Amino acid sequence: MSIKPLLSALIAALPSQAQHALGKPQLPPPRVPKDKDATQLVQSQIWPSIEGFLRSGDVVVSETGTSTFGLCDITFPSHTRFEAQMYYGSIGWATAATLGVDVARKELAGDEGRTLLFTGDGSMALTIQEVGTMIRAGSKIVIFVINNAGYTIERLIWGARQRKSSQPLPTHQAPFAPHHSKTNPHLSLQRYRPHILRPPPPPLPTPRRILVLPPRHHKSRARRHSRQAFCPATTEPSTGGDGGGQA
Repeated sequence: MSIKPLLSALIAALPSQAQHALGKPQLPPPRVPKDKDATQLVQSQIWPSIEGFLRSGDVVVSETGTSTFGLCDITFPSHTRFEAQMYYGSIGWATAATLGVDVARKELAGDEGRTLLFTGDGSMALTIQEVGTMIRAGSKIVIFVINNAGYTIERLIWGARQRKSSQPLPTHQAPFAPHHSKTNPHLSLQRYRPHILRPPPPPLPTPRRILVLPPRHHKSRARRHSRQAFCPATTEPSTGGDGGGQA
């Protein structure tokens, strides 16, 4: 049975003009976080910074947990989509879902807007293989990882010292220093002047001359050739009657 006839009947029965006059709800003022003066990077500092990073047309995908709770407290620009699932609370959902969201966004909007993923390191570890699929598909997804080496929700439920609540992400060799922010000023540098935090490339190795001699060469001749190869400015001593030599 289709629900379309029921919906059509309900729409027809509704009056064309609203029969009530409700005012716009007034939201309470933003609360002042207790850790506002913390020197280390904390949750109350991250999400207001993210608010200034968002653009109109972005699609934001949020993982279950602190990412969703934090993003719900900030103001989004106009024409911004927000995707989250809190009903089932399936951690790891967001990383894989972001790939499908990015494909759909490109089909609907082309190059307009961006796809952003906000997830934790514990949730991302469950479906991190989809990041490889994103790279292979050429997706330019912006990924924010709240990396605290474990599961924040499990620490709150079972205790901060429980071993099962700690699950660090696998490490990898990056071409330059990874974007790890530990303080709020450090996060600002990452966002606005990342070139300052990127170390200079290592110097190129000094080339060396290598002399390969065939086996038929005499040992003394090989020694002489080797000395000439590595010390080209030195000449062989003369064989004059005085027995001396001049370099």
